[in-house]
Amino acid sequence: MIAIFAAALVLAPQQQVHREATEWTNVWIPNAHKTDKPRVLLVGDSIAQAYYGGVQSSIKDLAYTSRITTSRSVCDPLFERELEIVLDQYKFKAIHFNKGLHGTPYTDNEYGAAIESLVKFLKAKCPDAELIWADSTPLRKTGARADLNALVNSRNQLAAKIMKKEGIPINSLHSLMADHDDLHSDDYHWKAPAIKLQA
Repeated sequence: MIAIFAAALVLAPQQQVHREATEWTNVWIPNAHKTDKPRVLLVGDSIAQAYYGGVQSSIKDLAYTSRITTSRSVCDPLFERELEIVLDQYKFKAIHFNKGLHGTPYTDNEYGAAIESLVKFLKAKCPDAELIWADSTPLRKTGARADLNALVNSRNQLAAKIMKKEGIPINSLHSLMADHDDLHSDDYHWKAPAIKLQA
């Protein structure tokens, strides 16, 4: 048995997966038992998790708003697998998605390929859903991680090209927050007034 496993590892080279010290995923499906309204899904990280409540409140009369927020990079093979669990259970009228602030060790080529794979996956899995891409918000310009803004900009540009090619509209949260550096609560996250703007 050990020999079989060893052979499989040699014959099937694995993509290198970069993970953080703590990985997390949070799935929230309110009114899961109801079918009287369409469903909207927000996909993202802690930024989306913060503005989720505002979105949910704003469109509560029109739709049920769900979310899957996670630290996993779009380059992590587990990301699509976790997303698939949610998409197998519910039909969504619209999917607003973002993945750009996590997985900093991945190259631009790896990130671009993963975004293209994600779009293909969503279109195949949810052919009737309206897809909306949200680009990534800037990091605090005076913070310790300000250097990562170059990576954020690069990834936003890569994703924008893919969305244009695929005909997917972009909700530019980056442009929205570009002049609000004072509304950061830390290098990555935002204070309540900024979260309200994003929602």
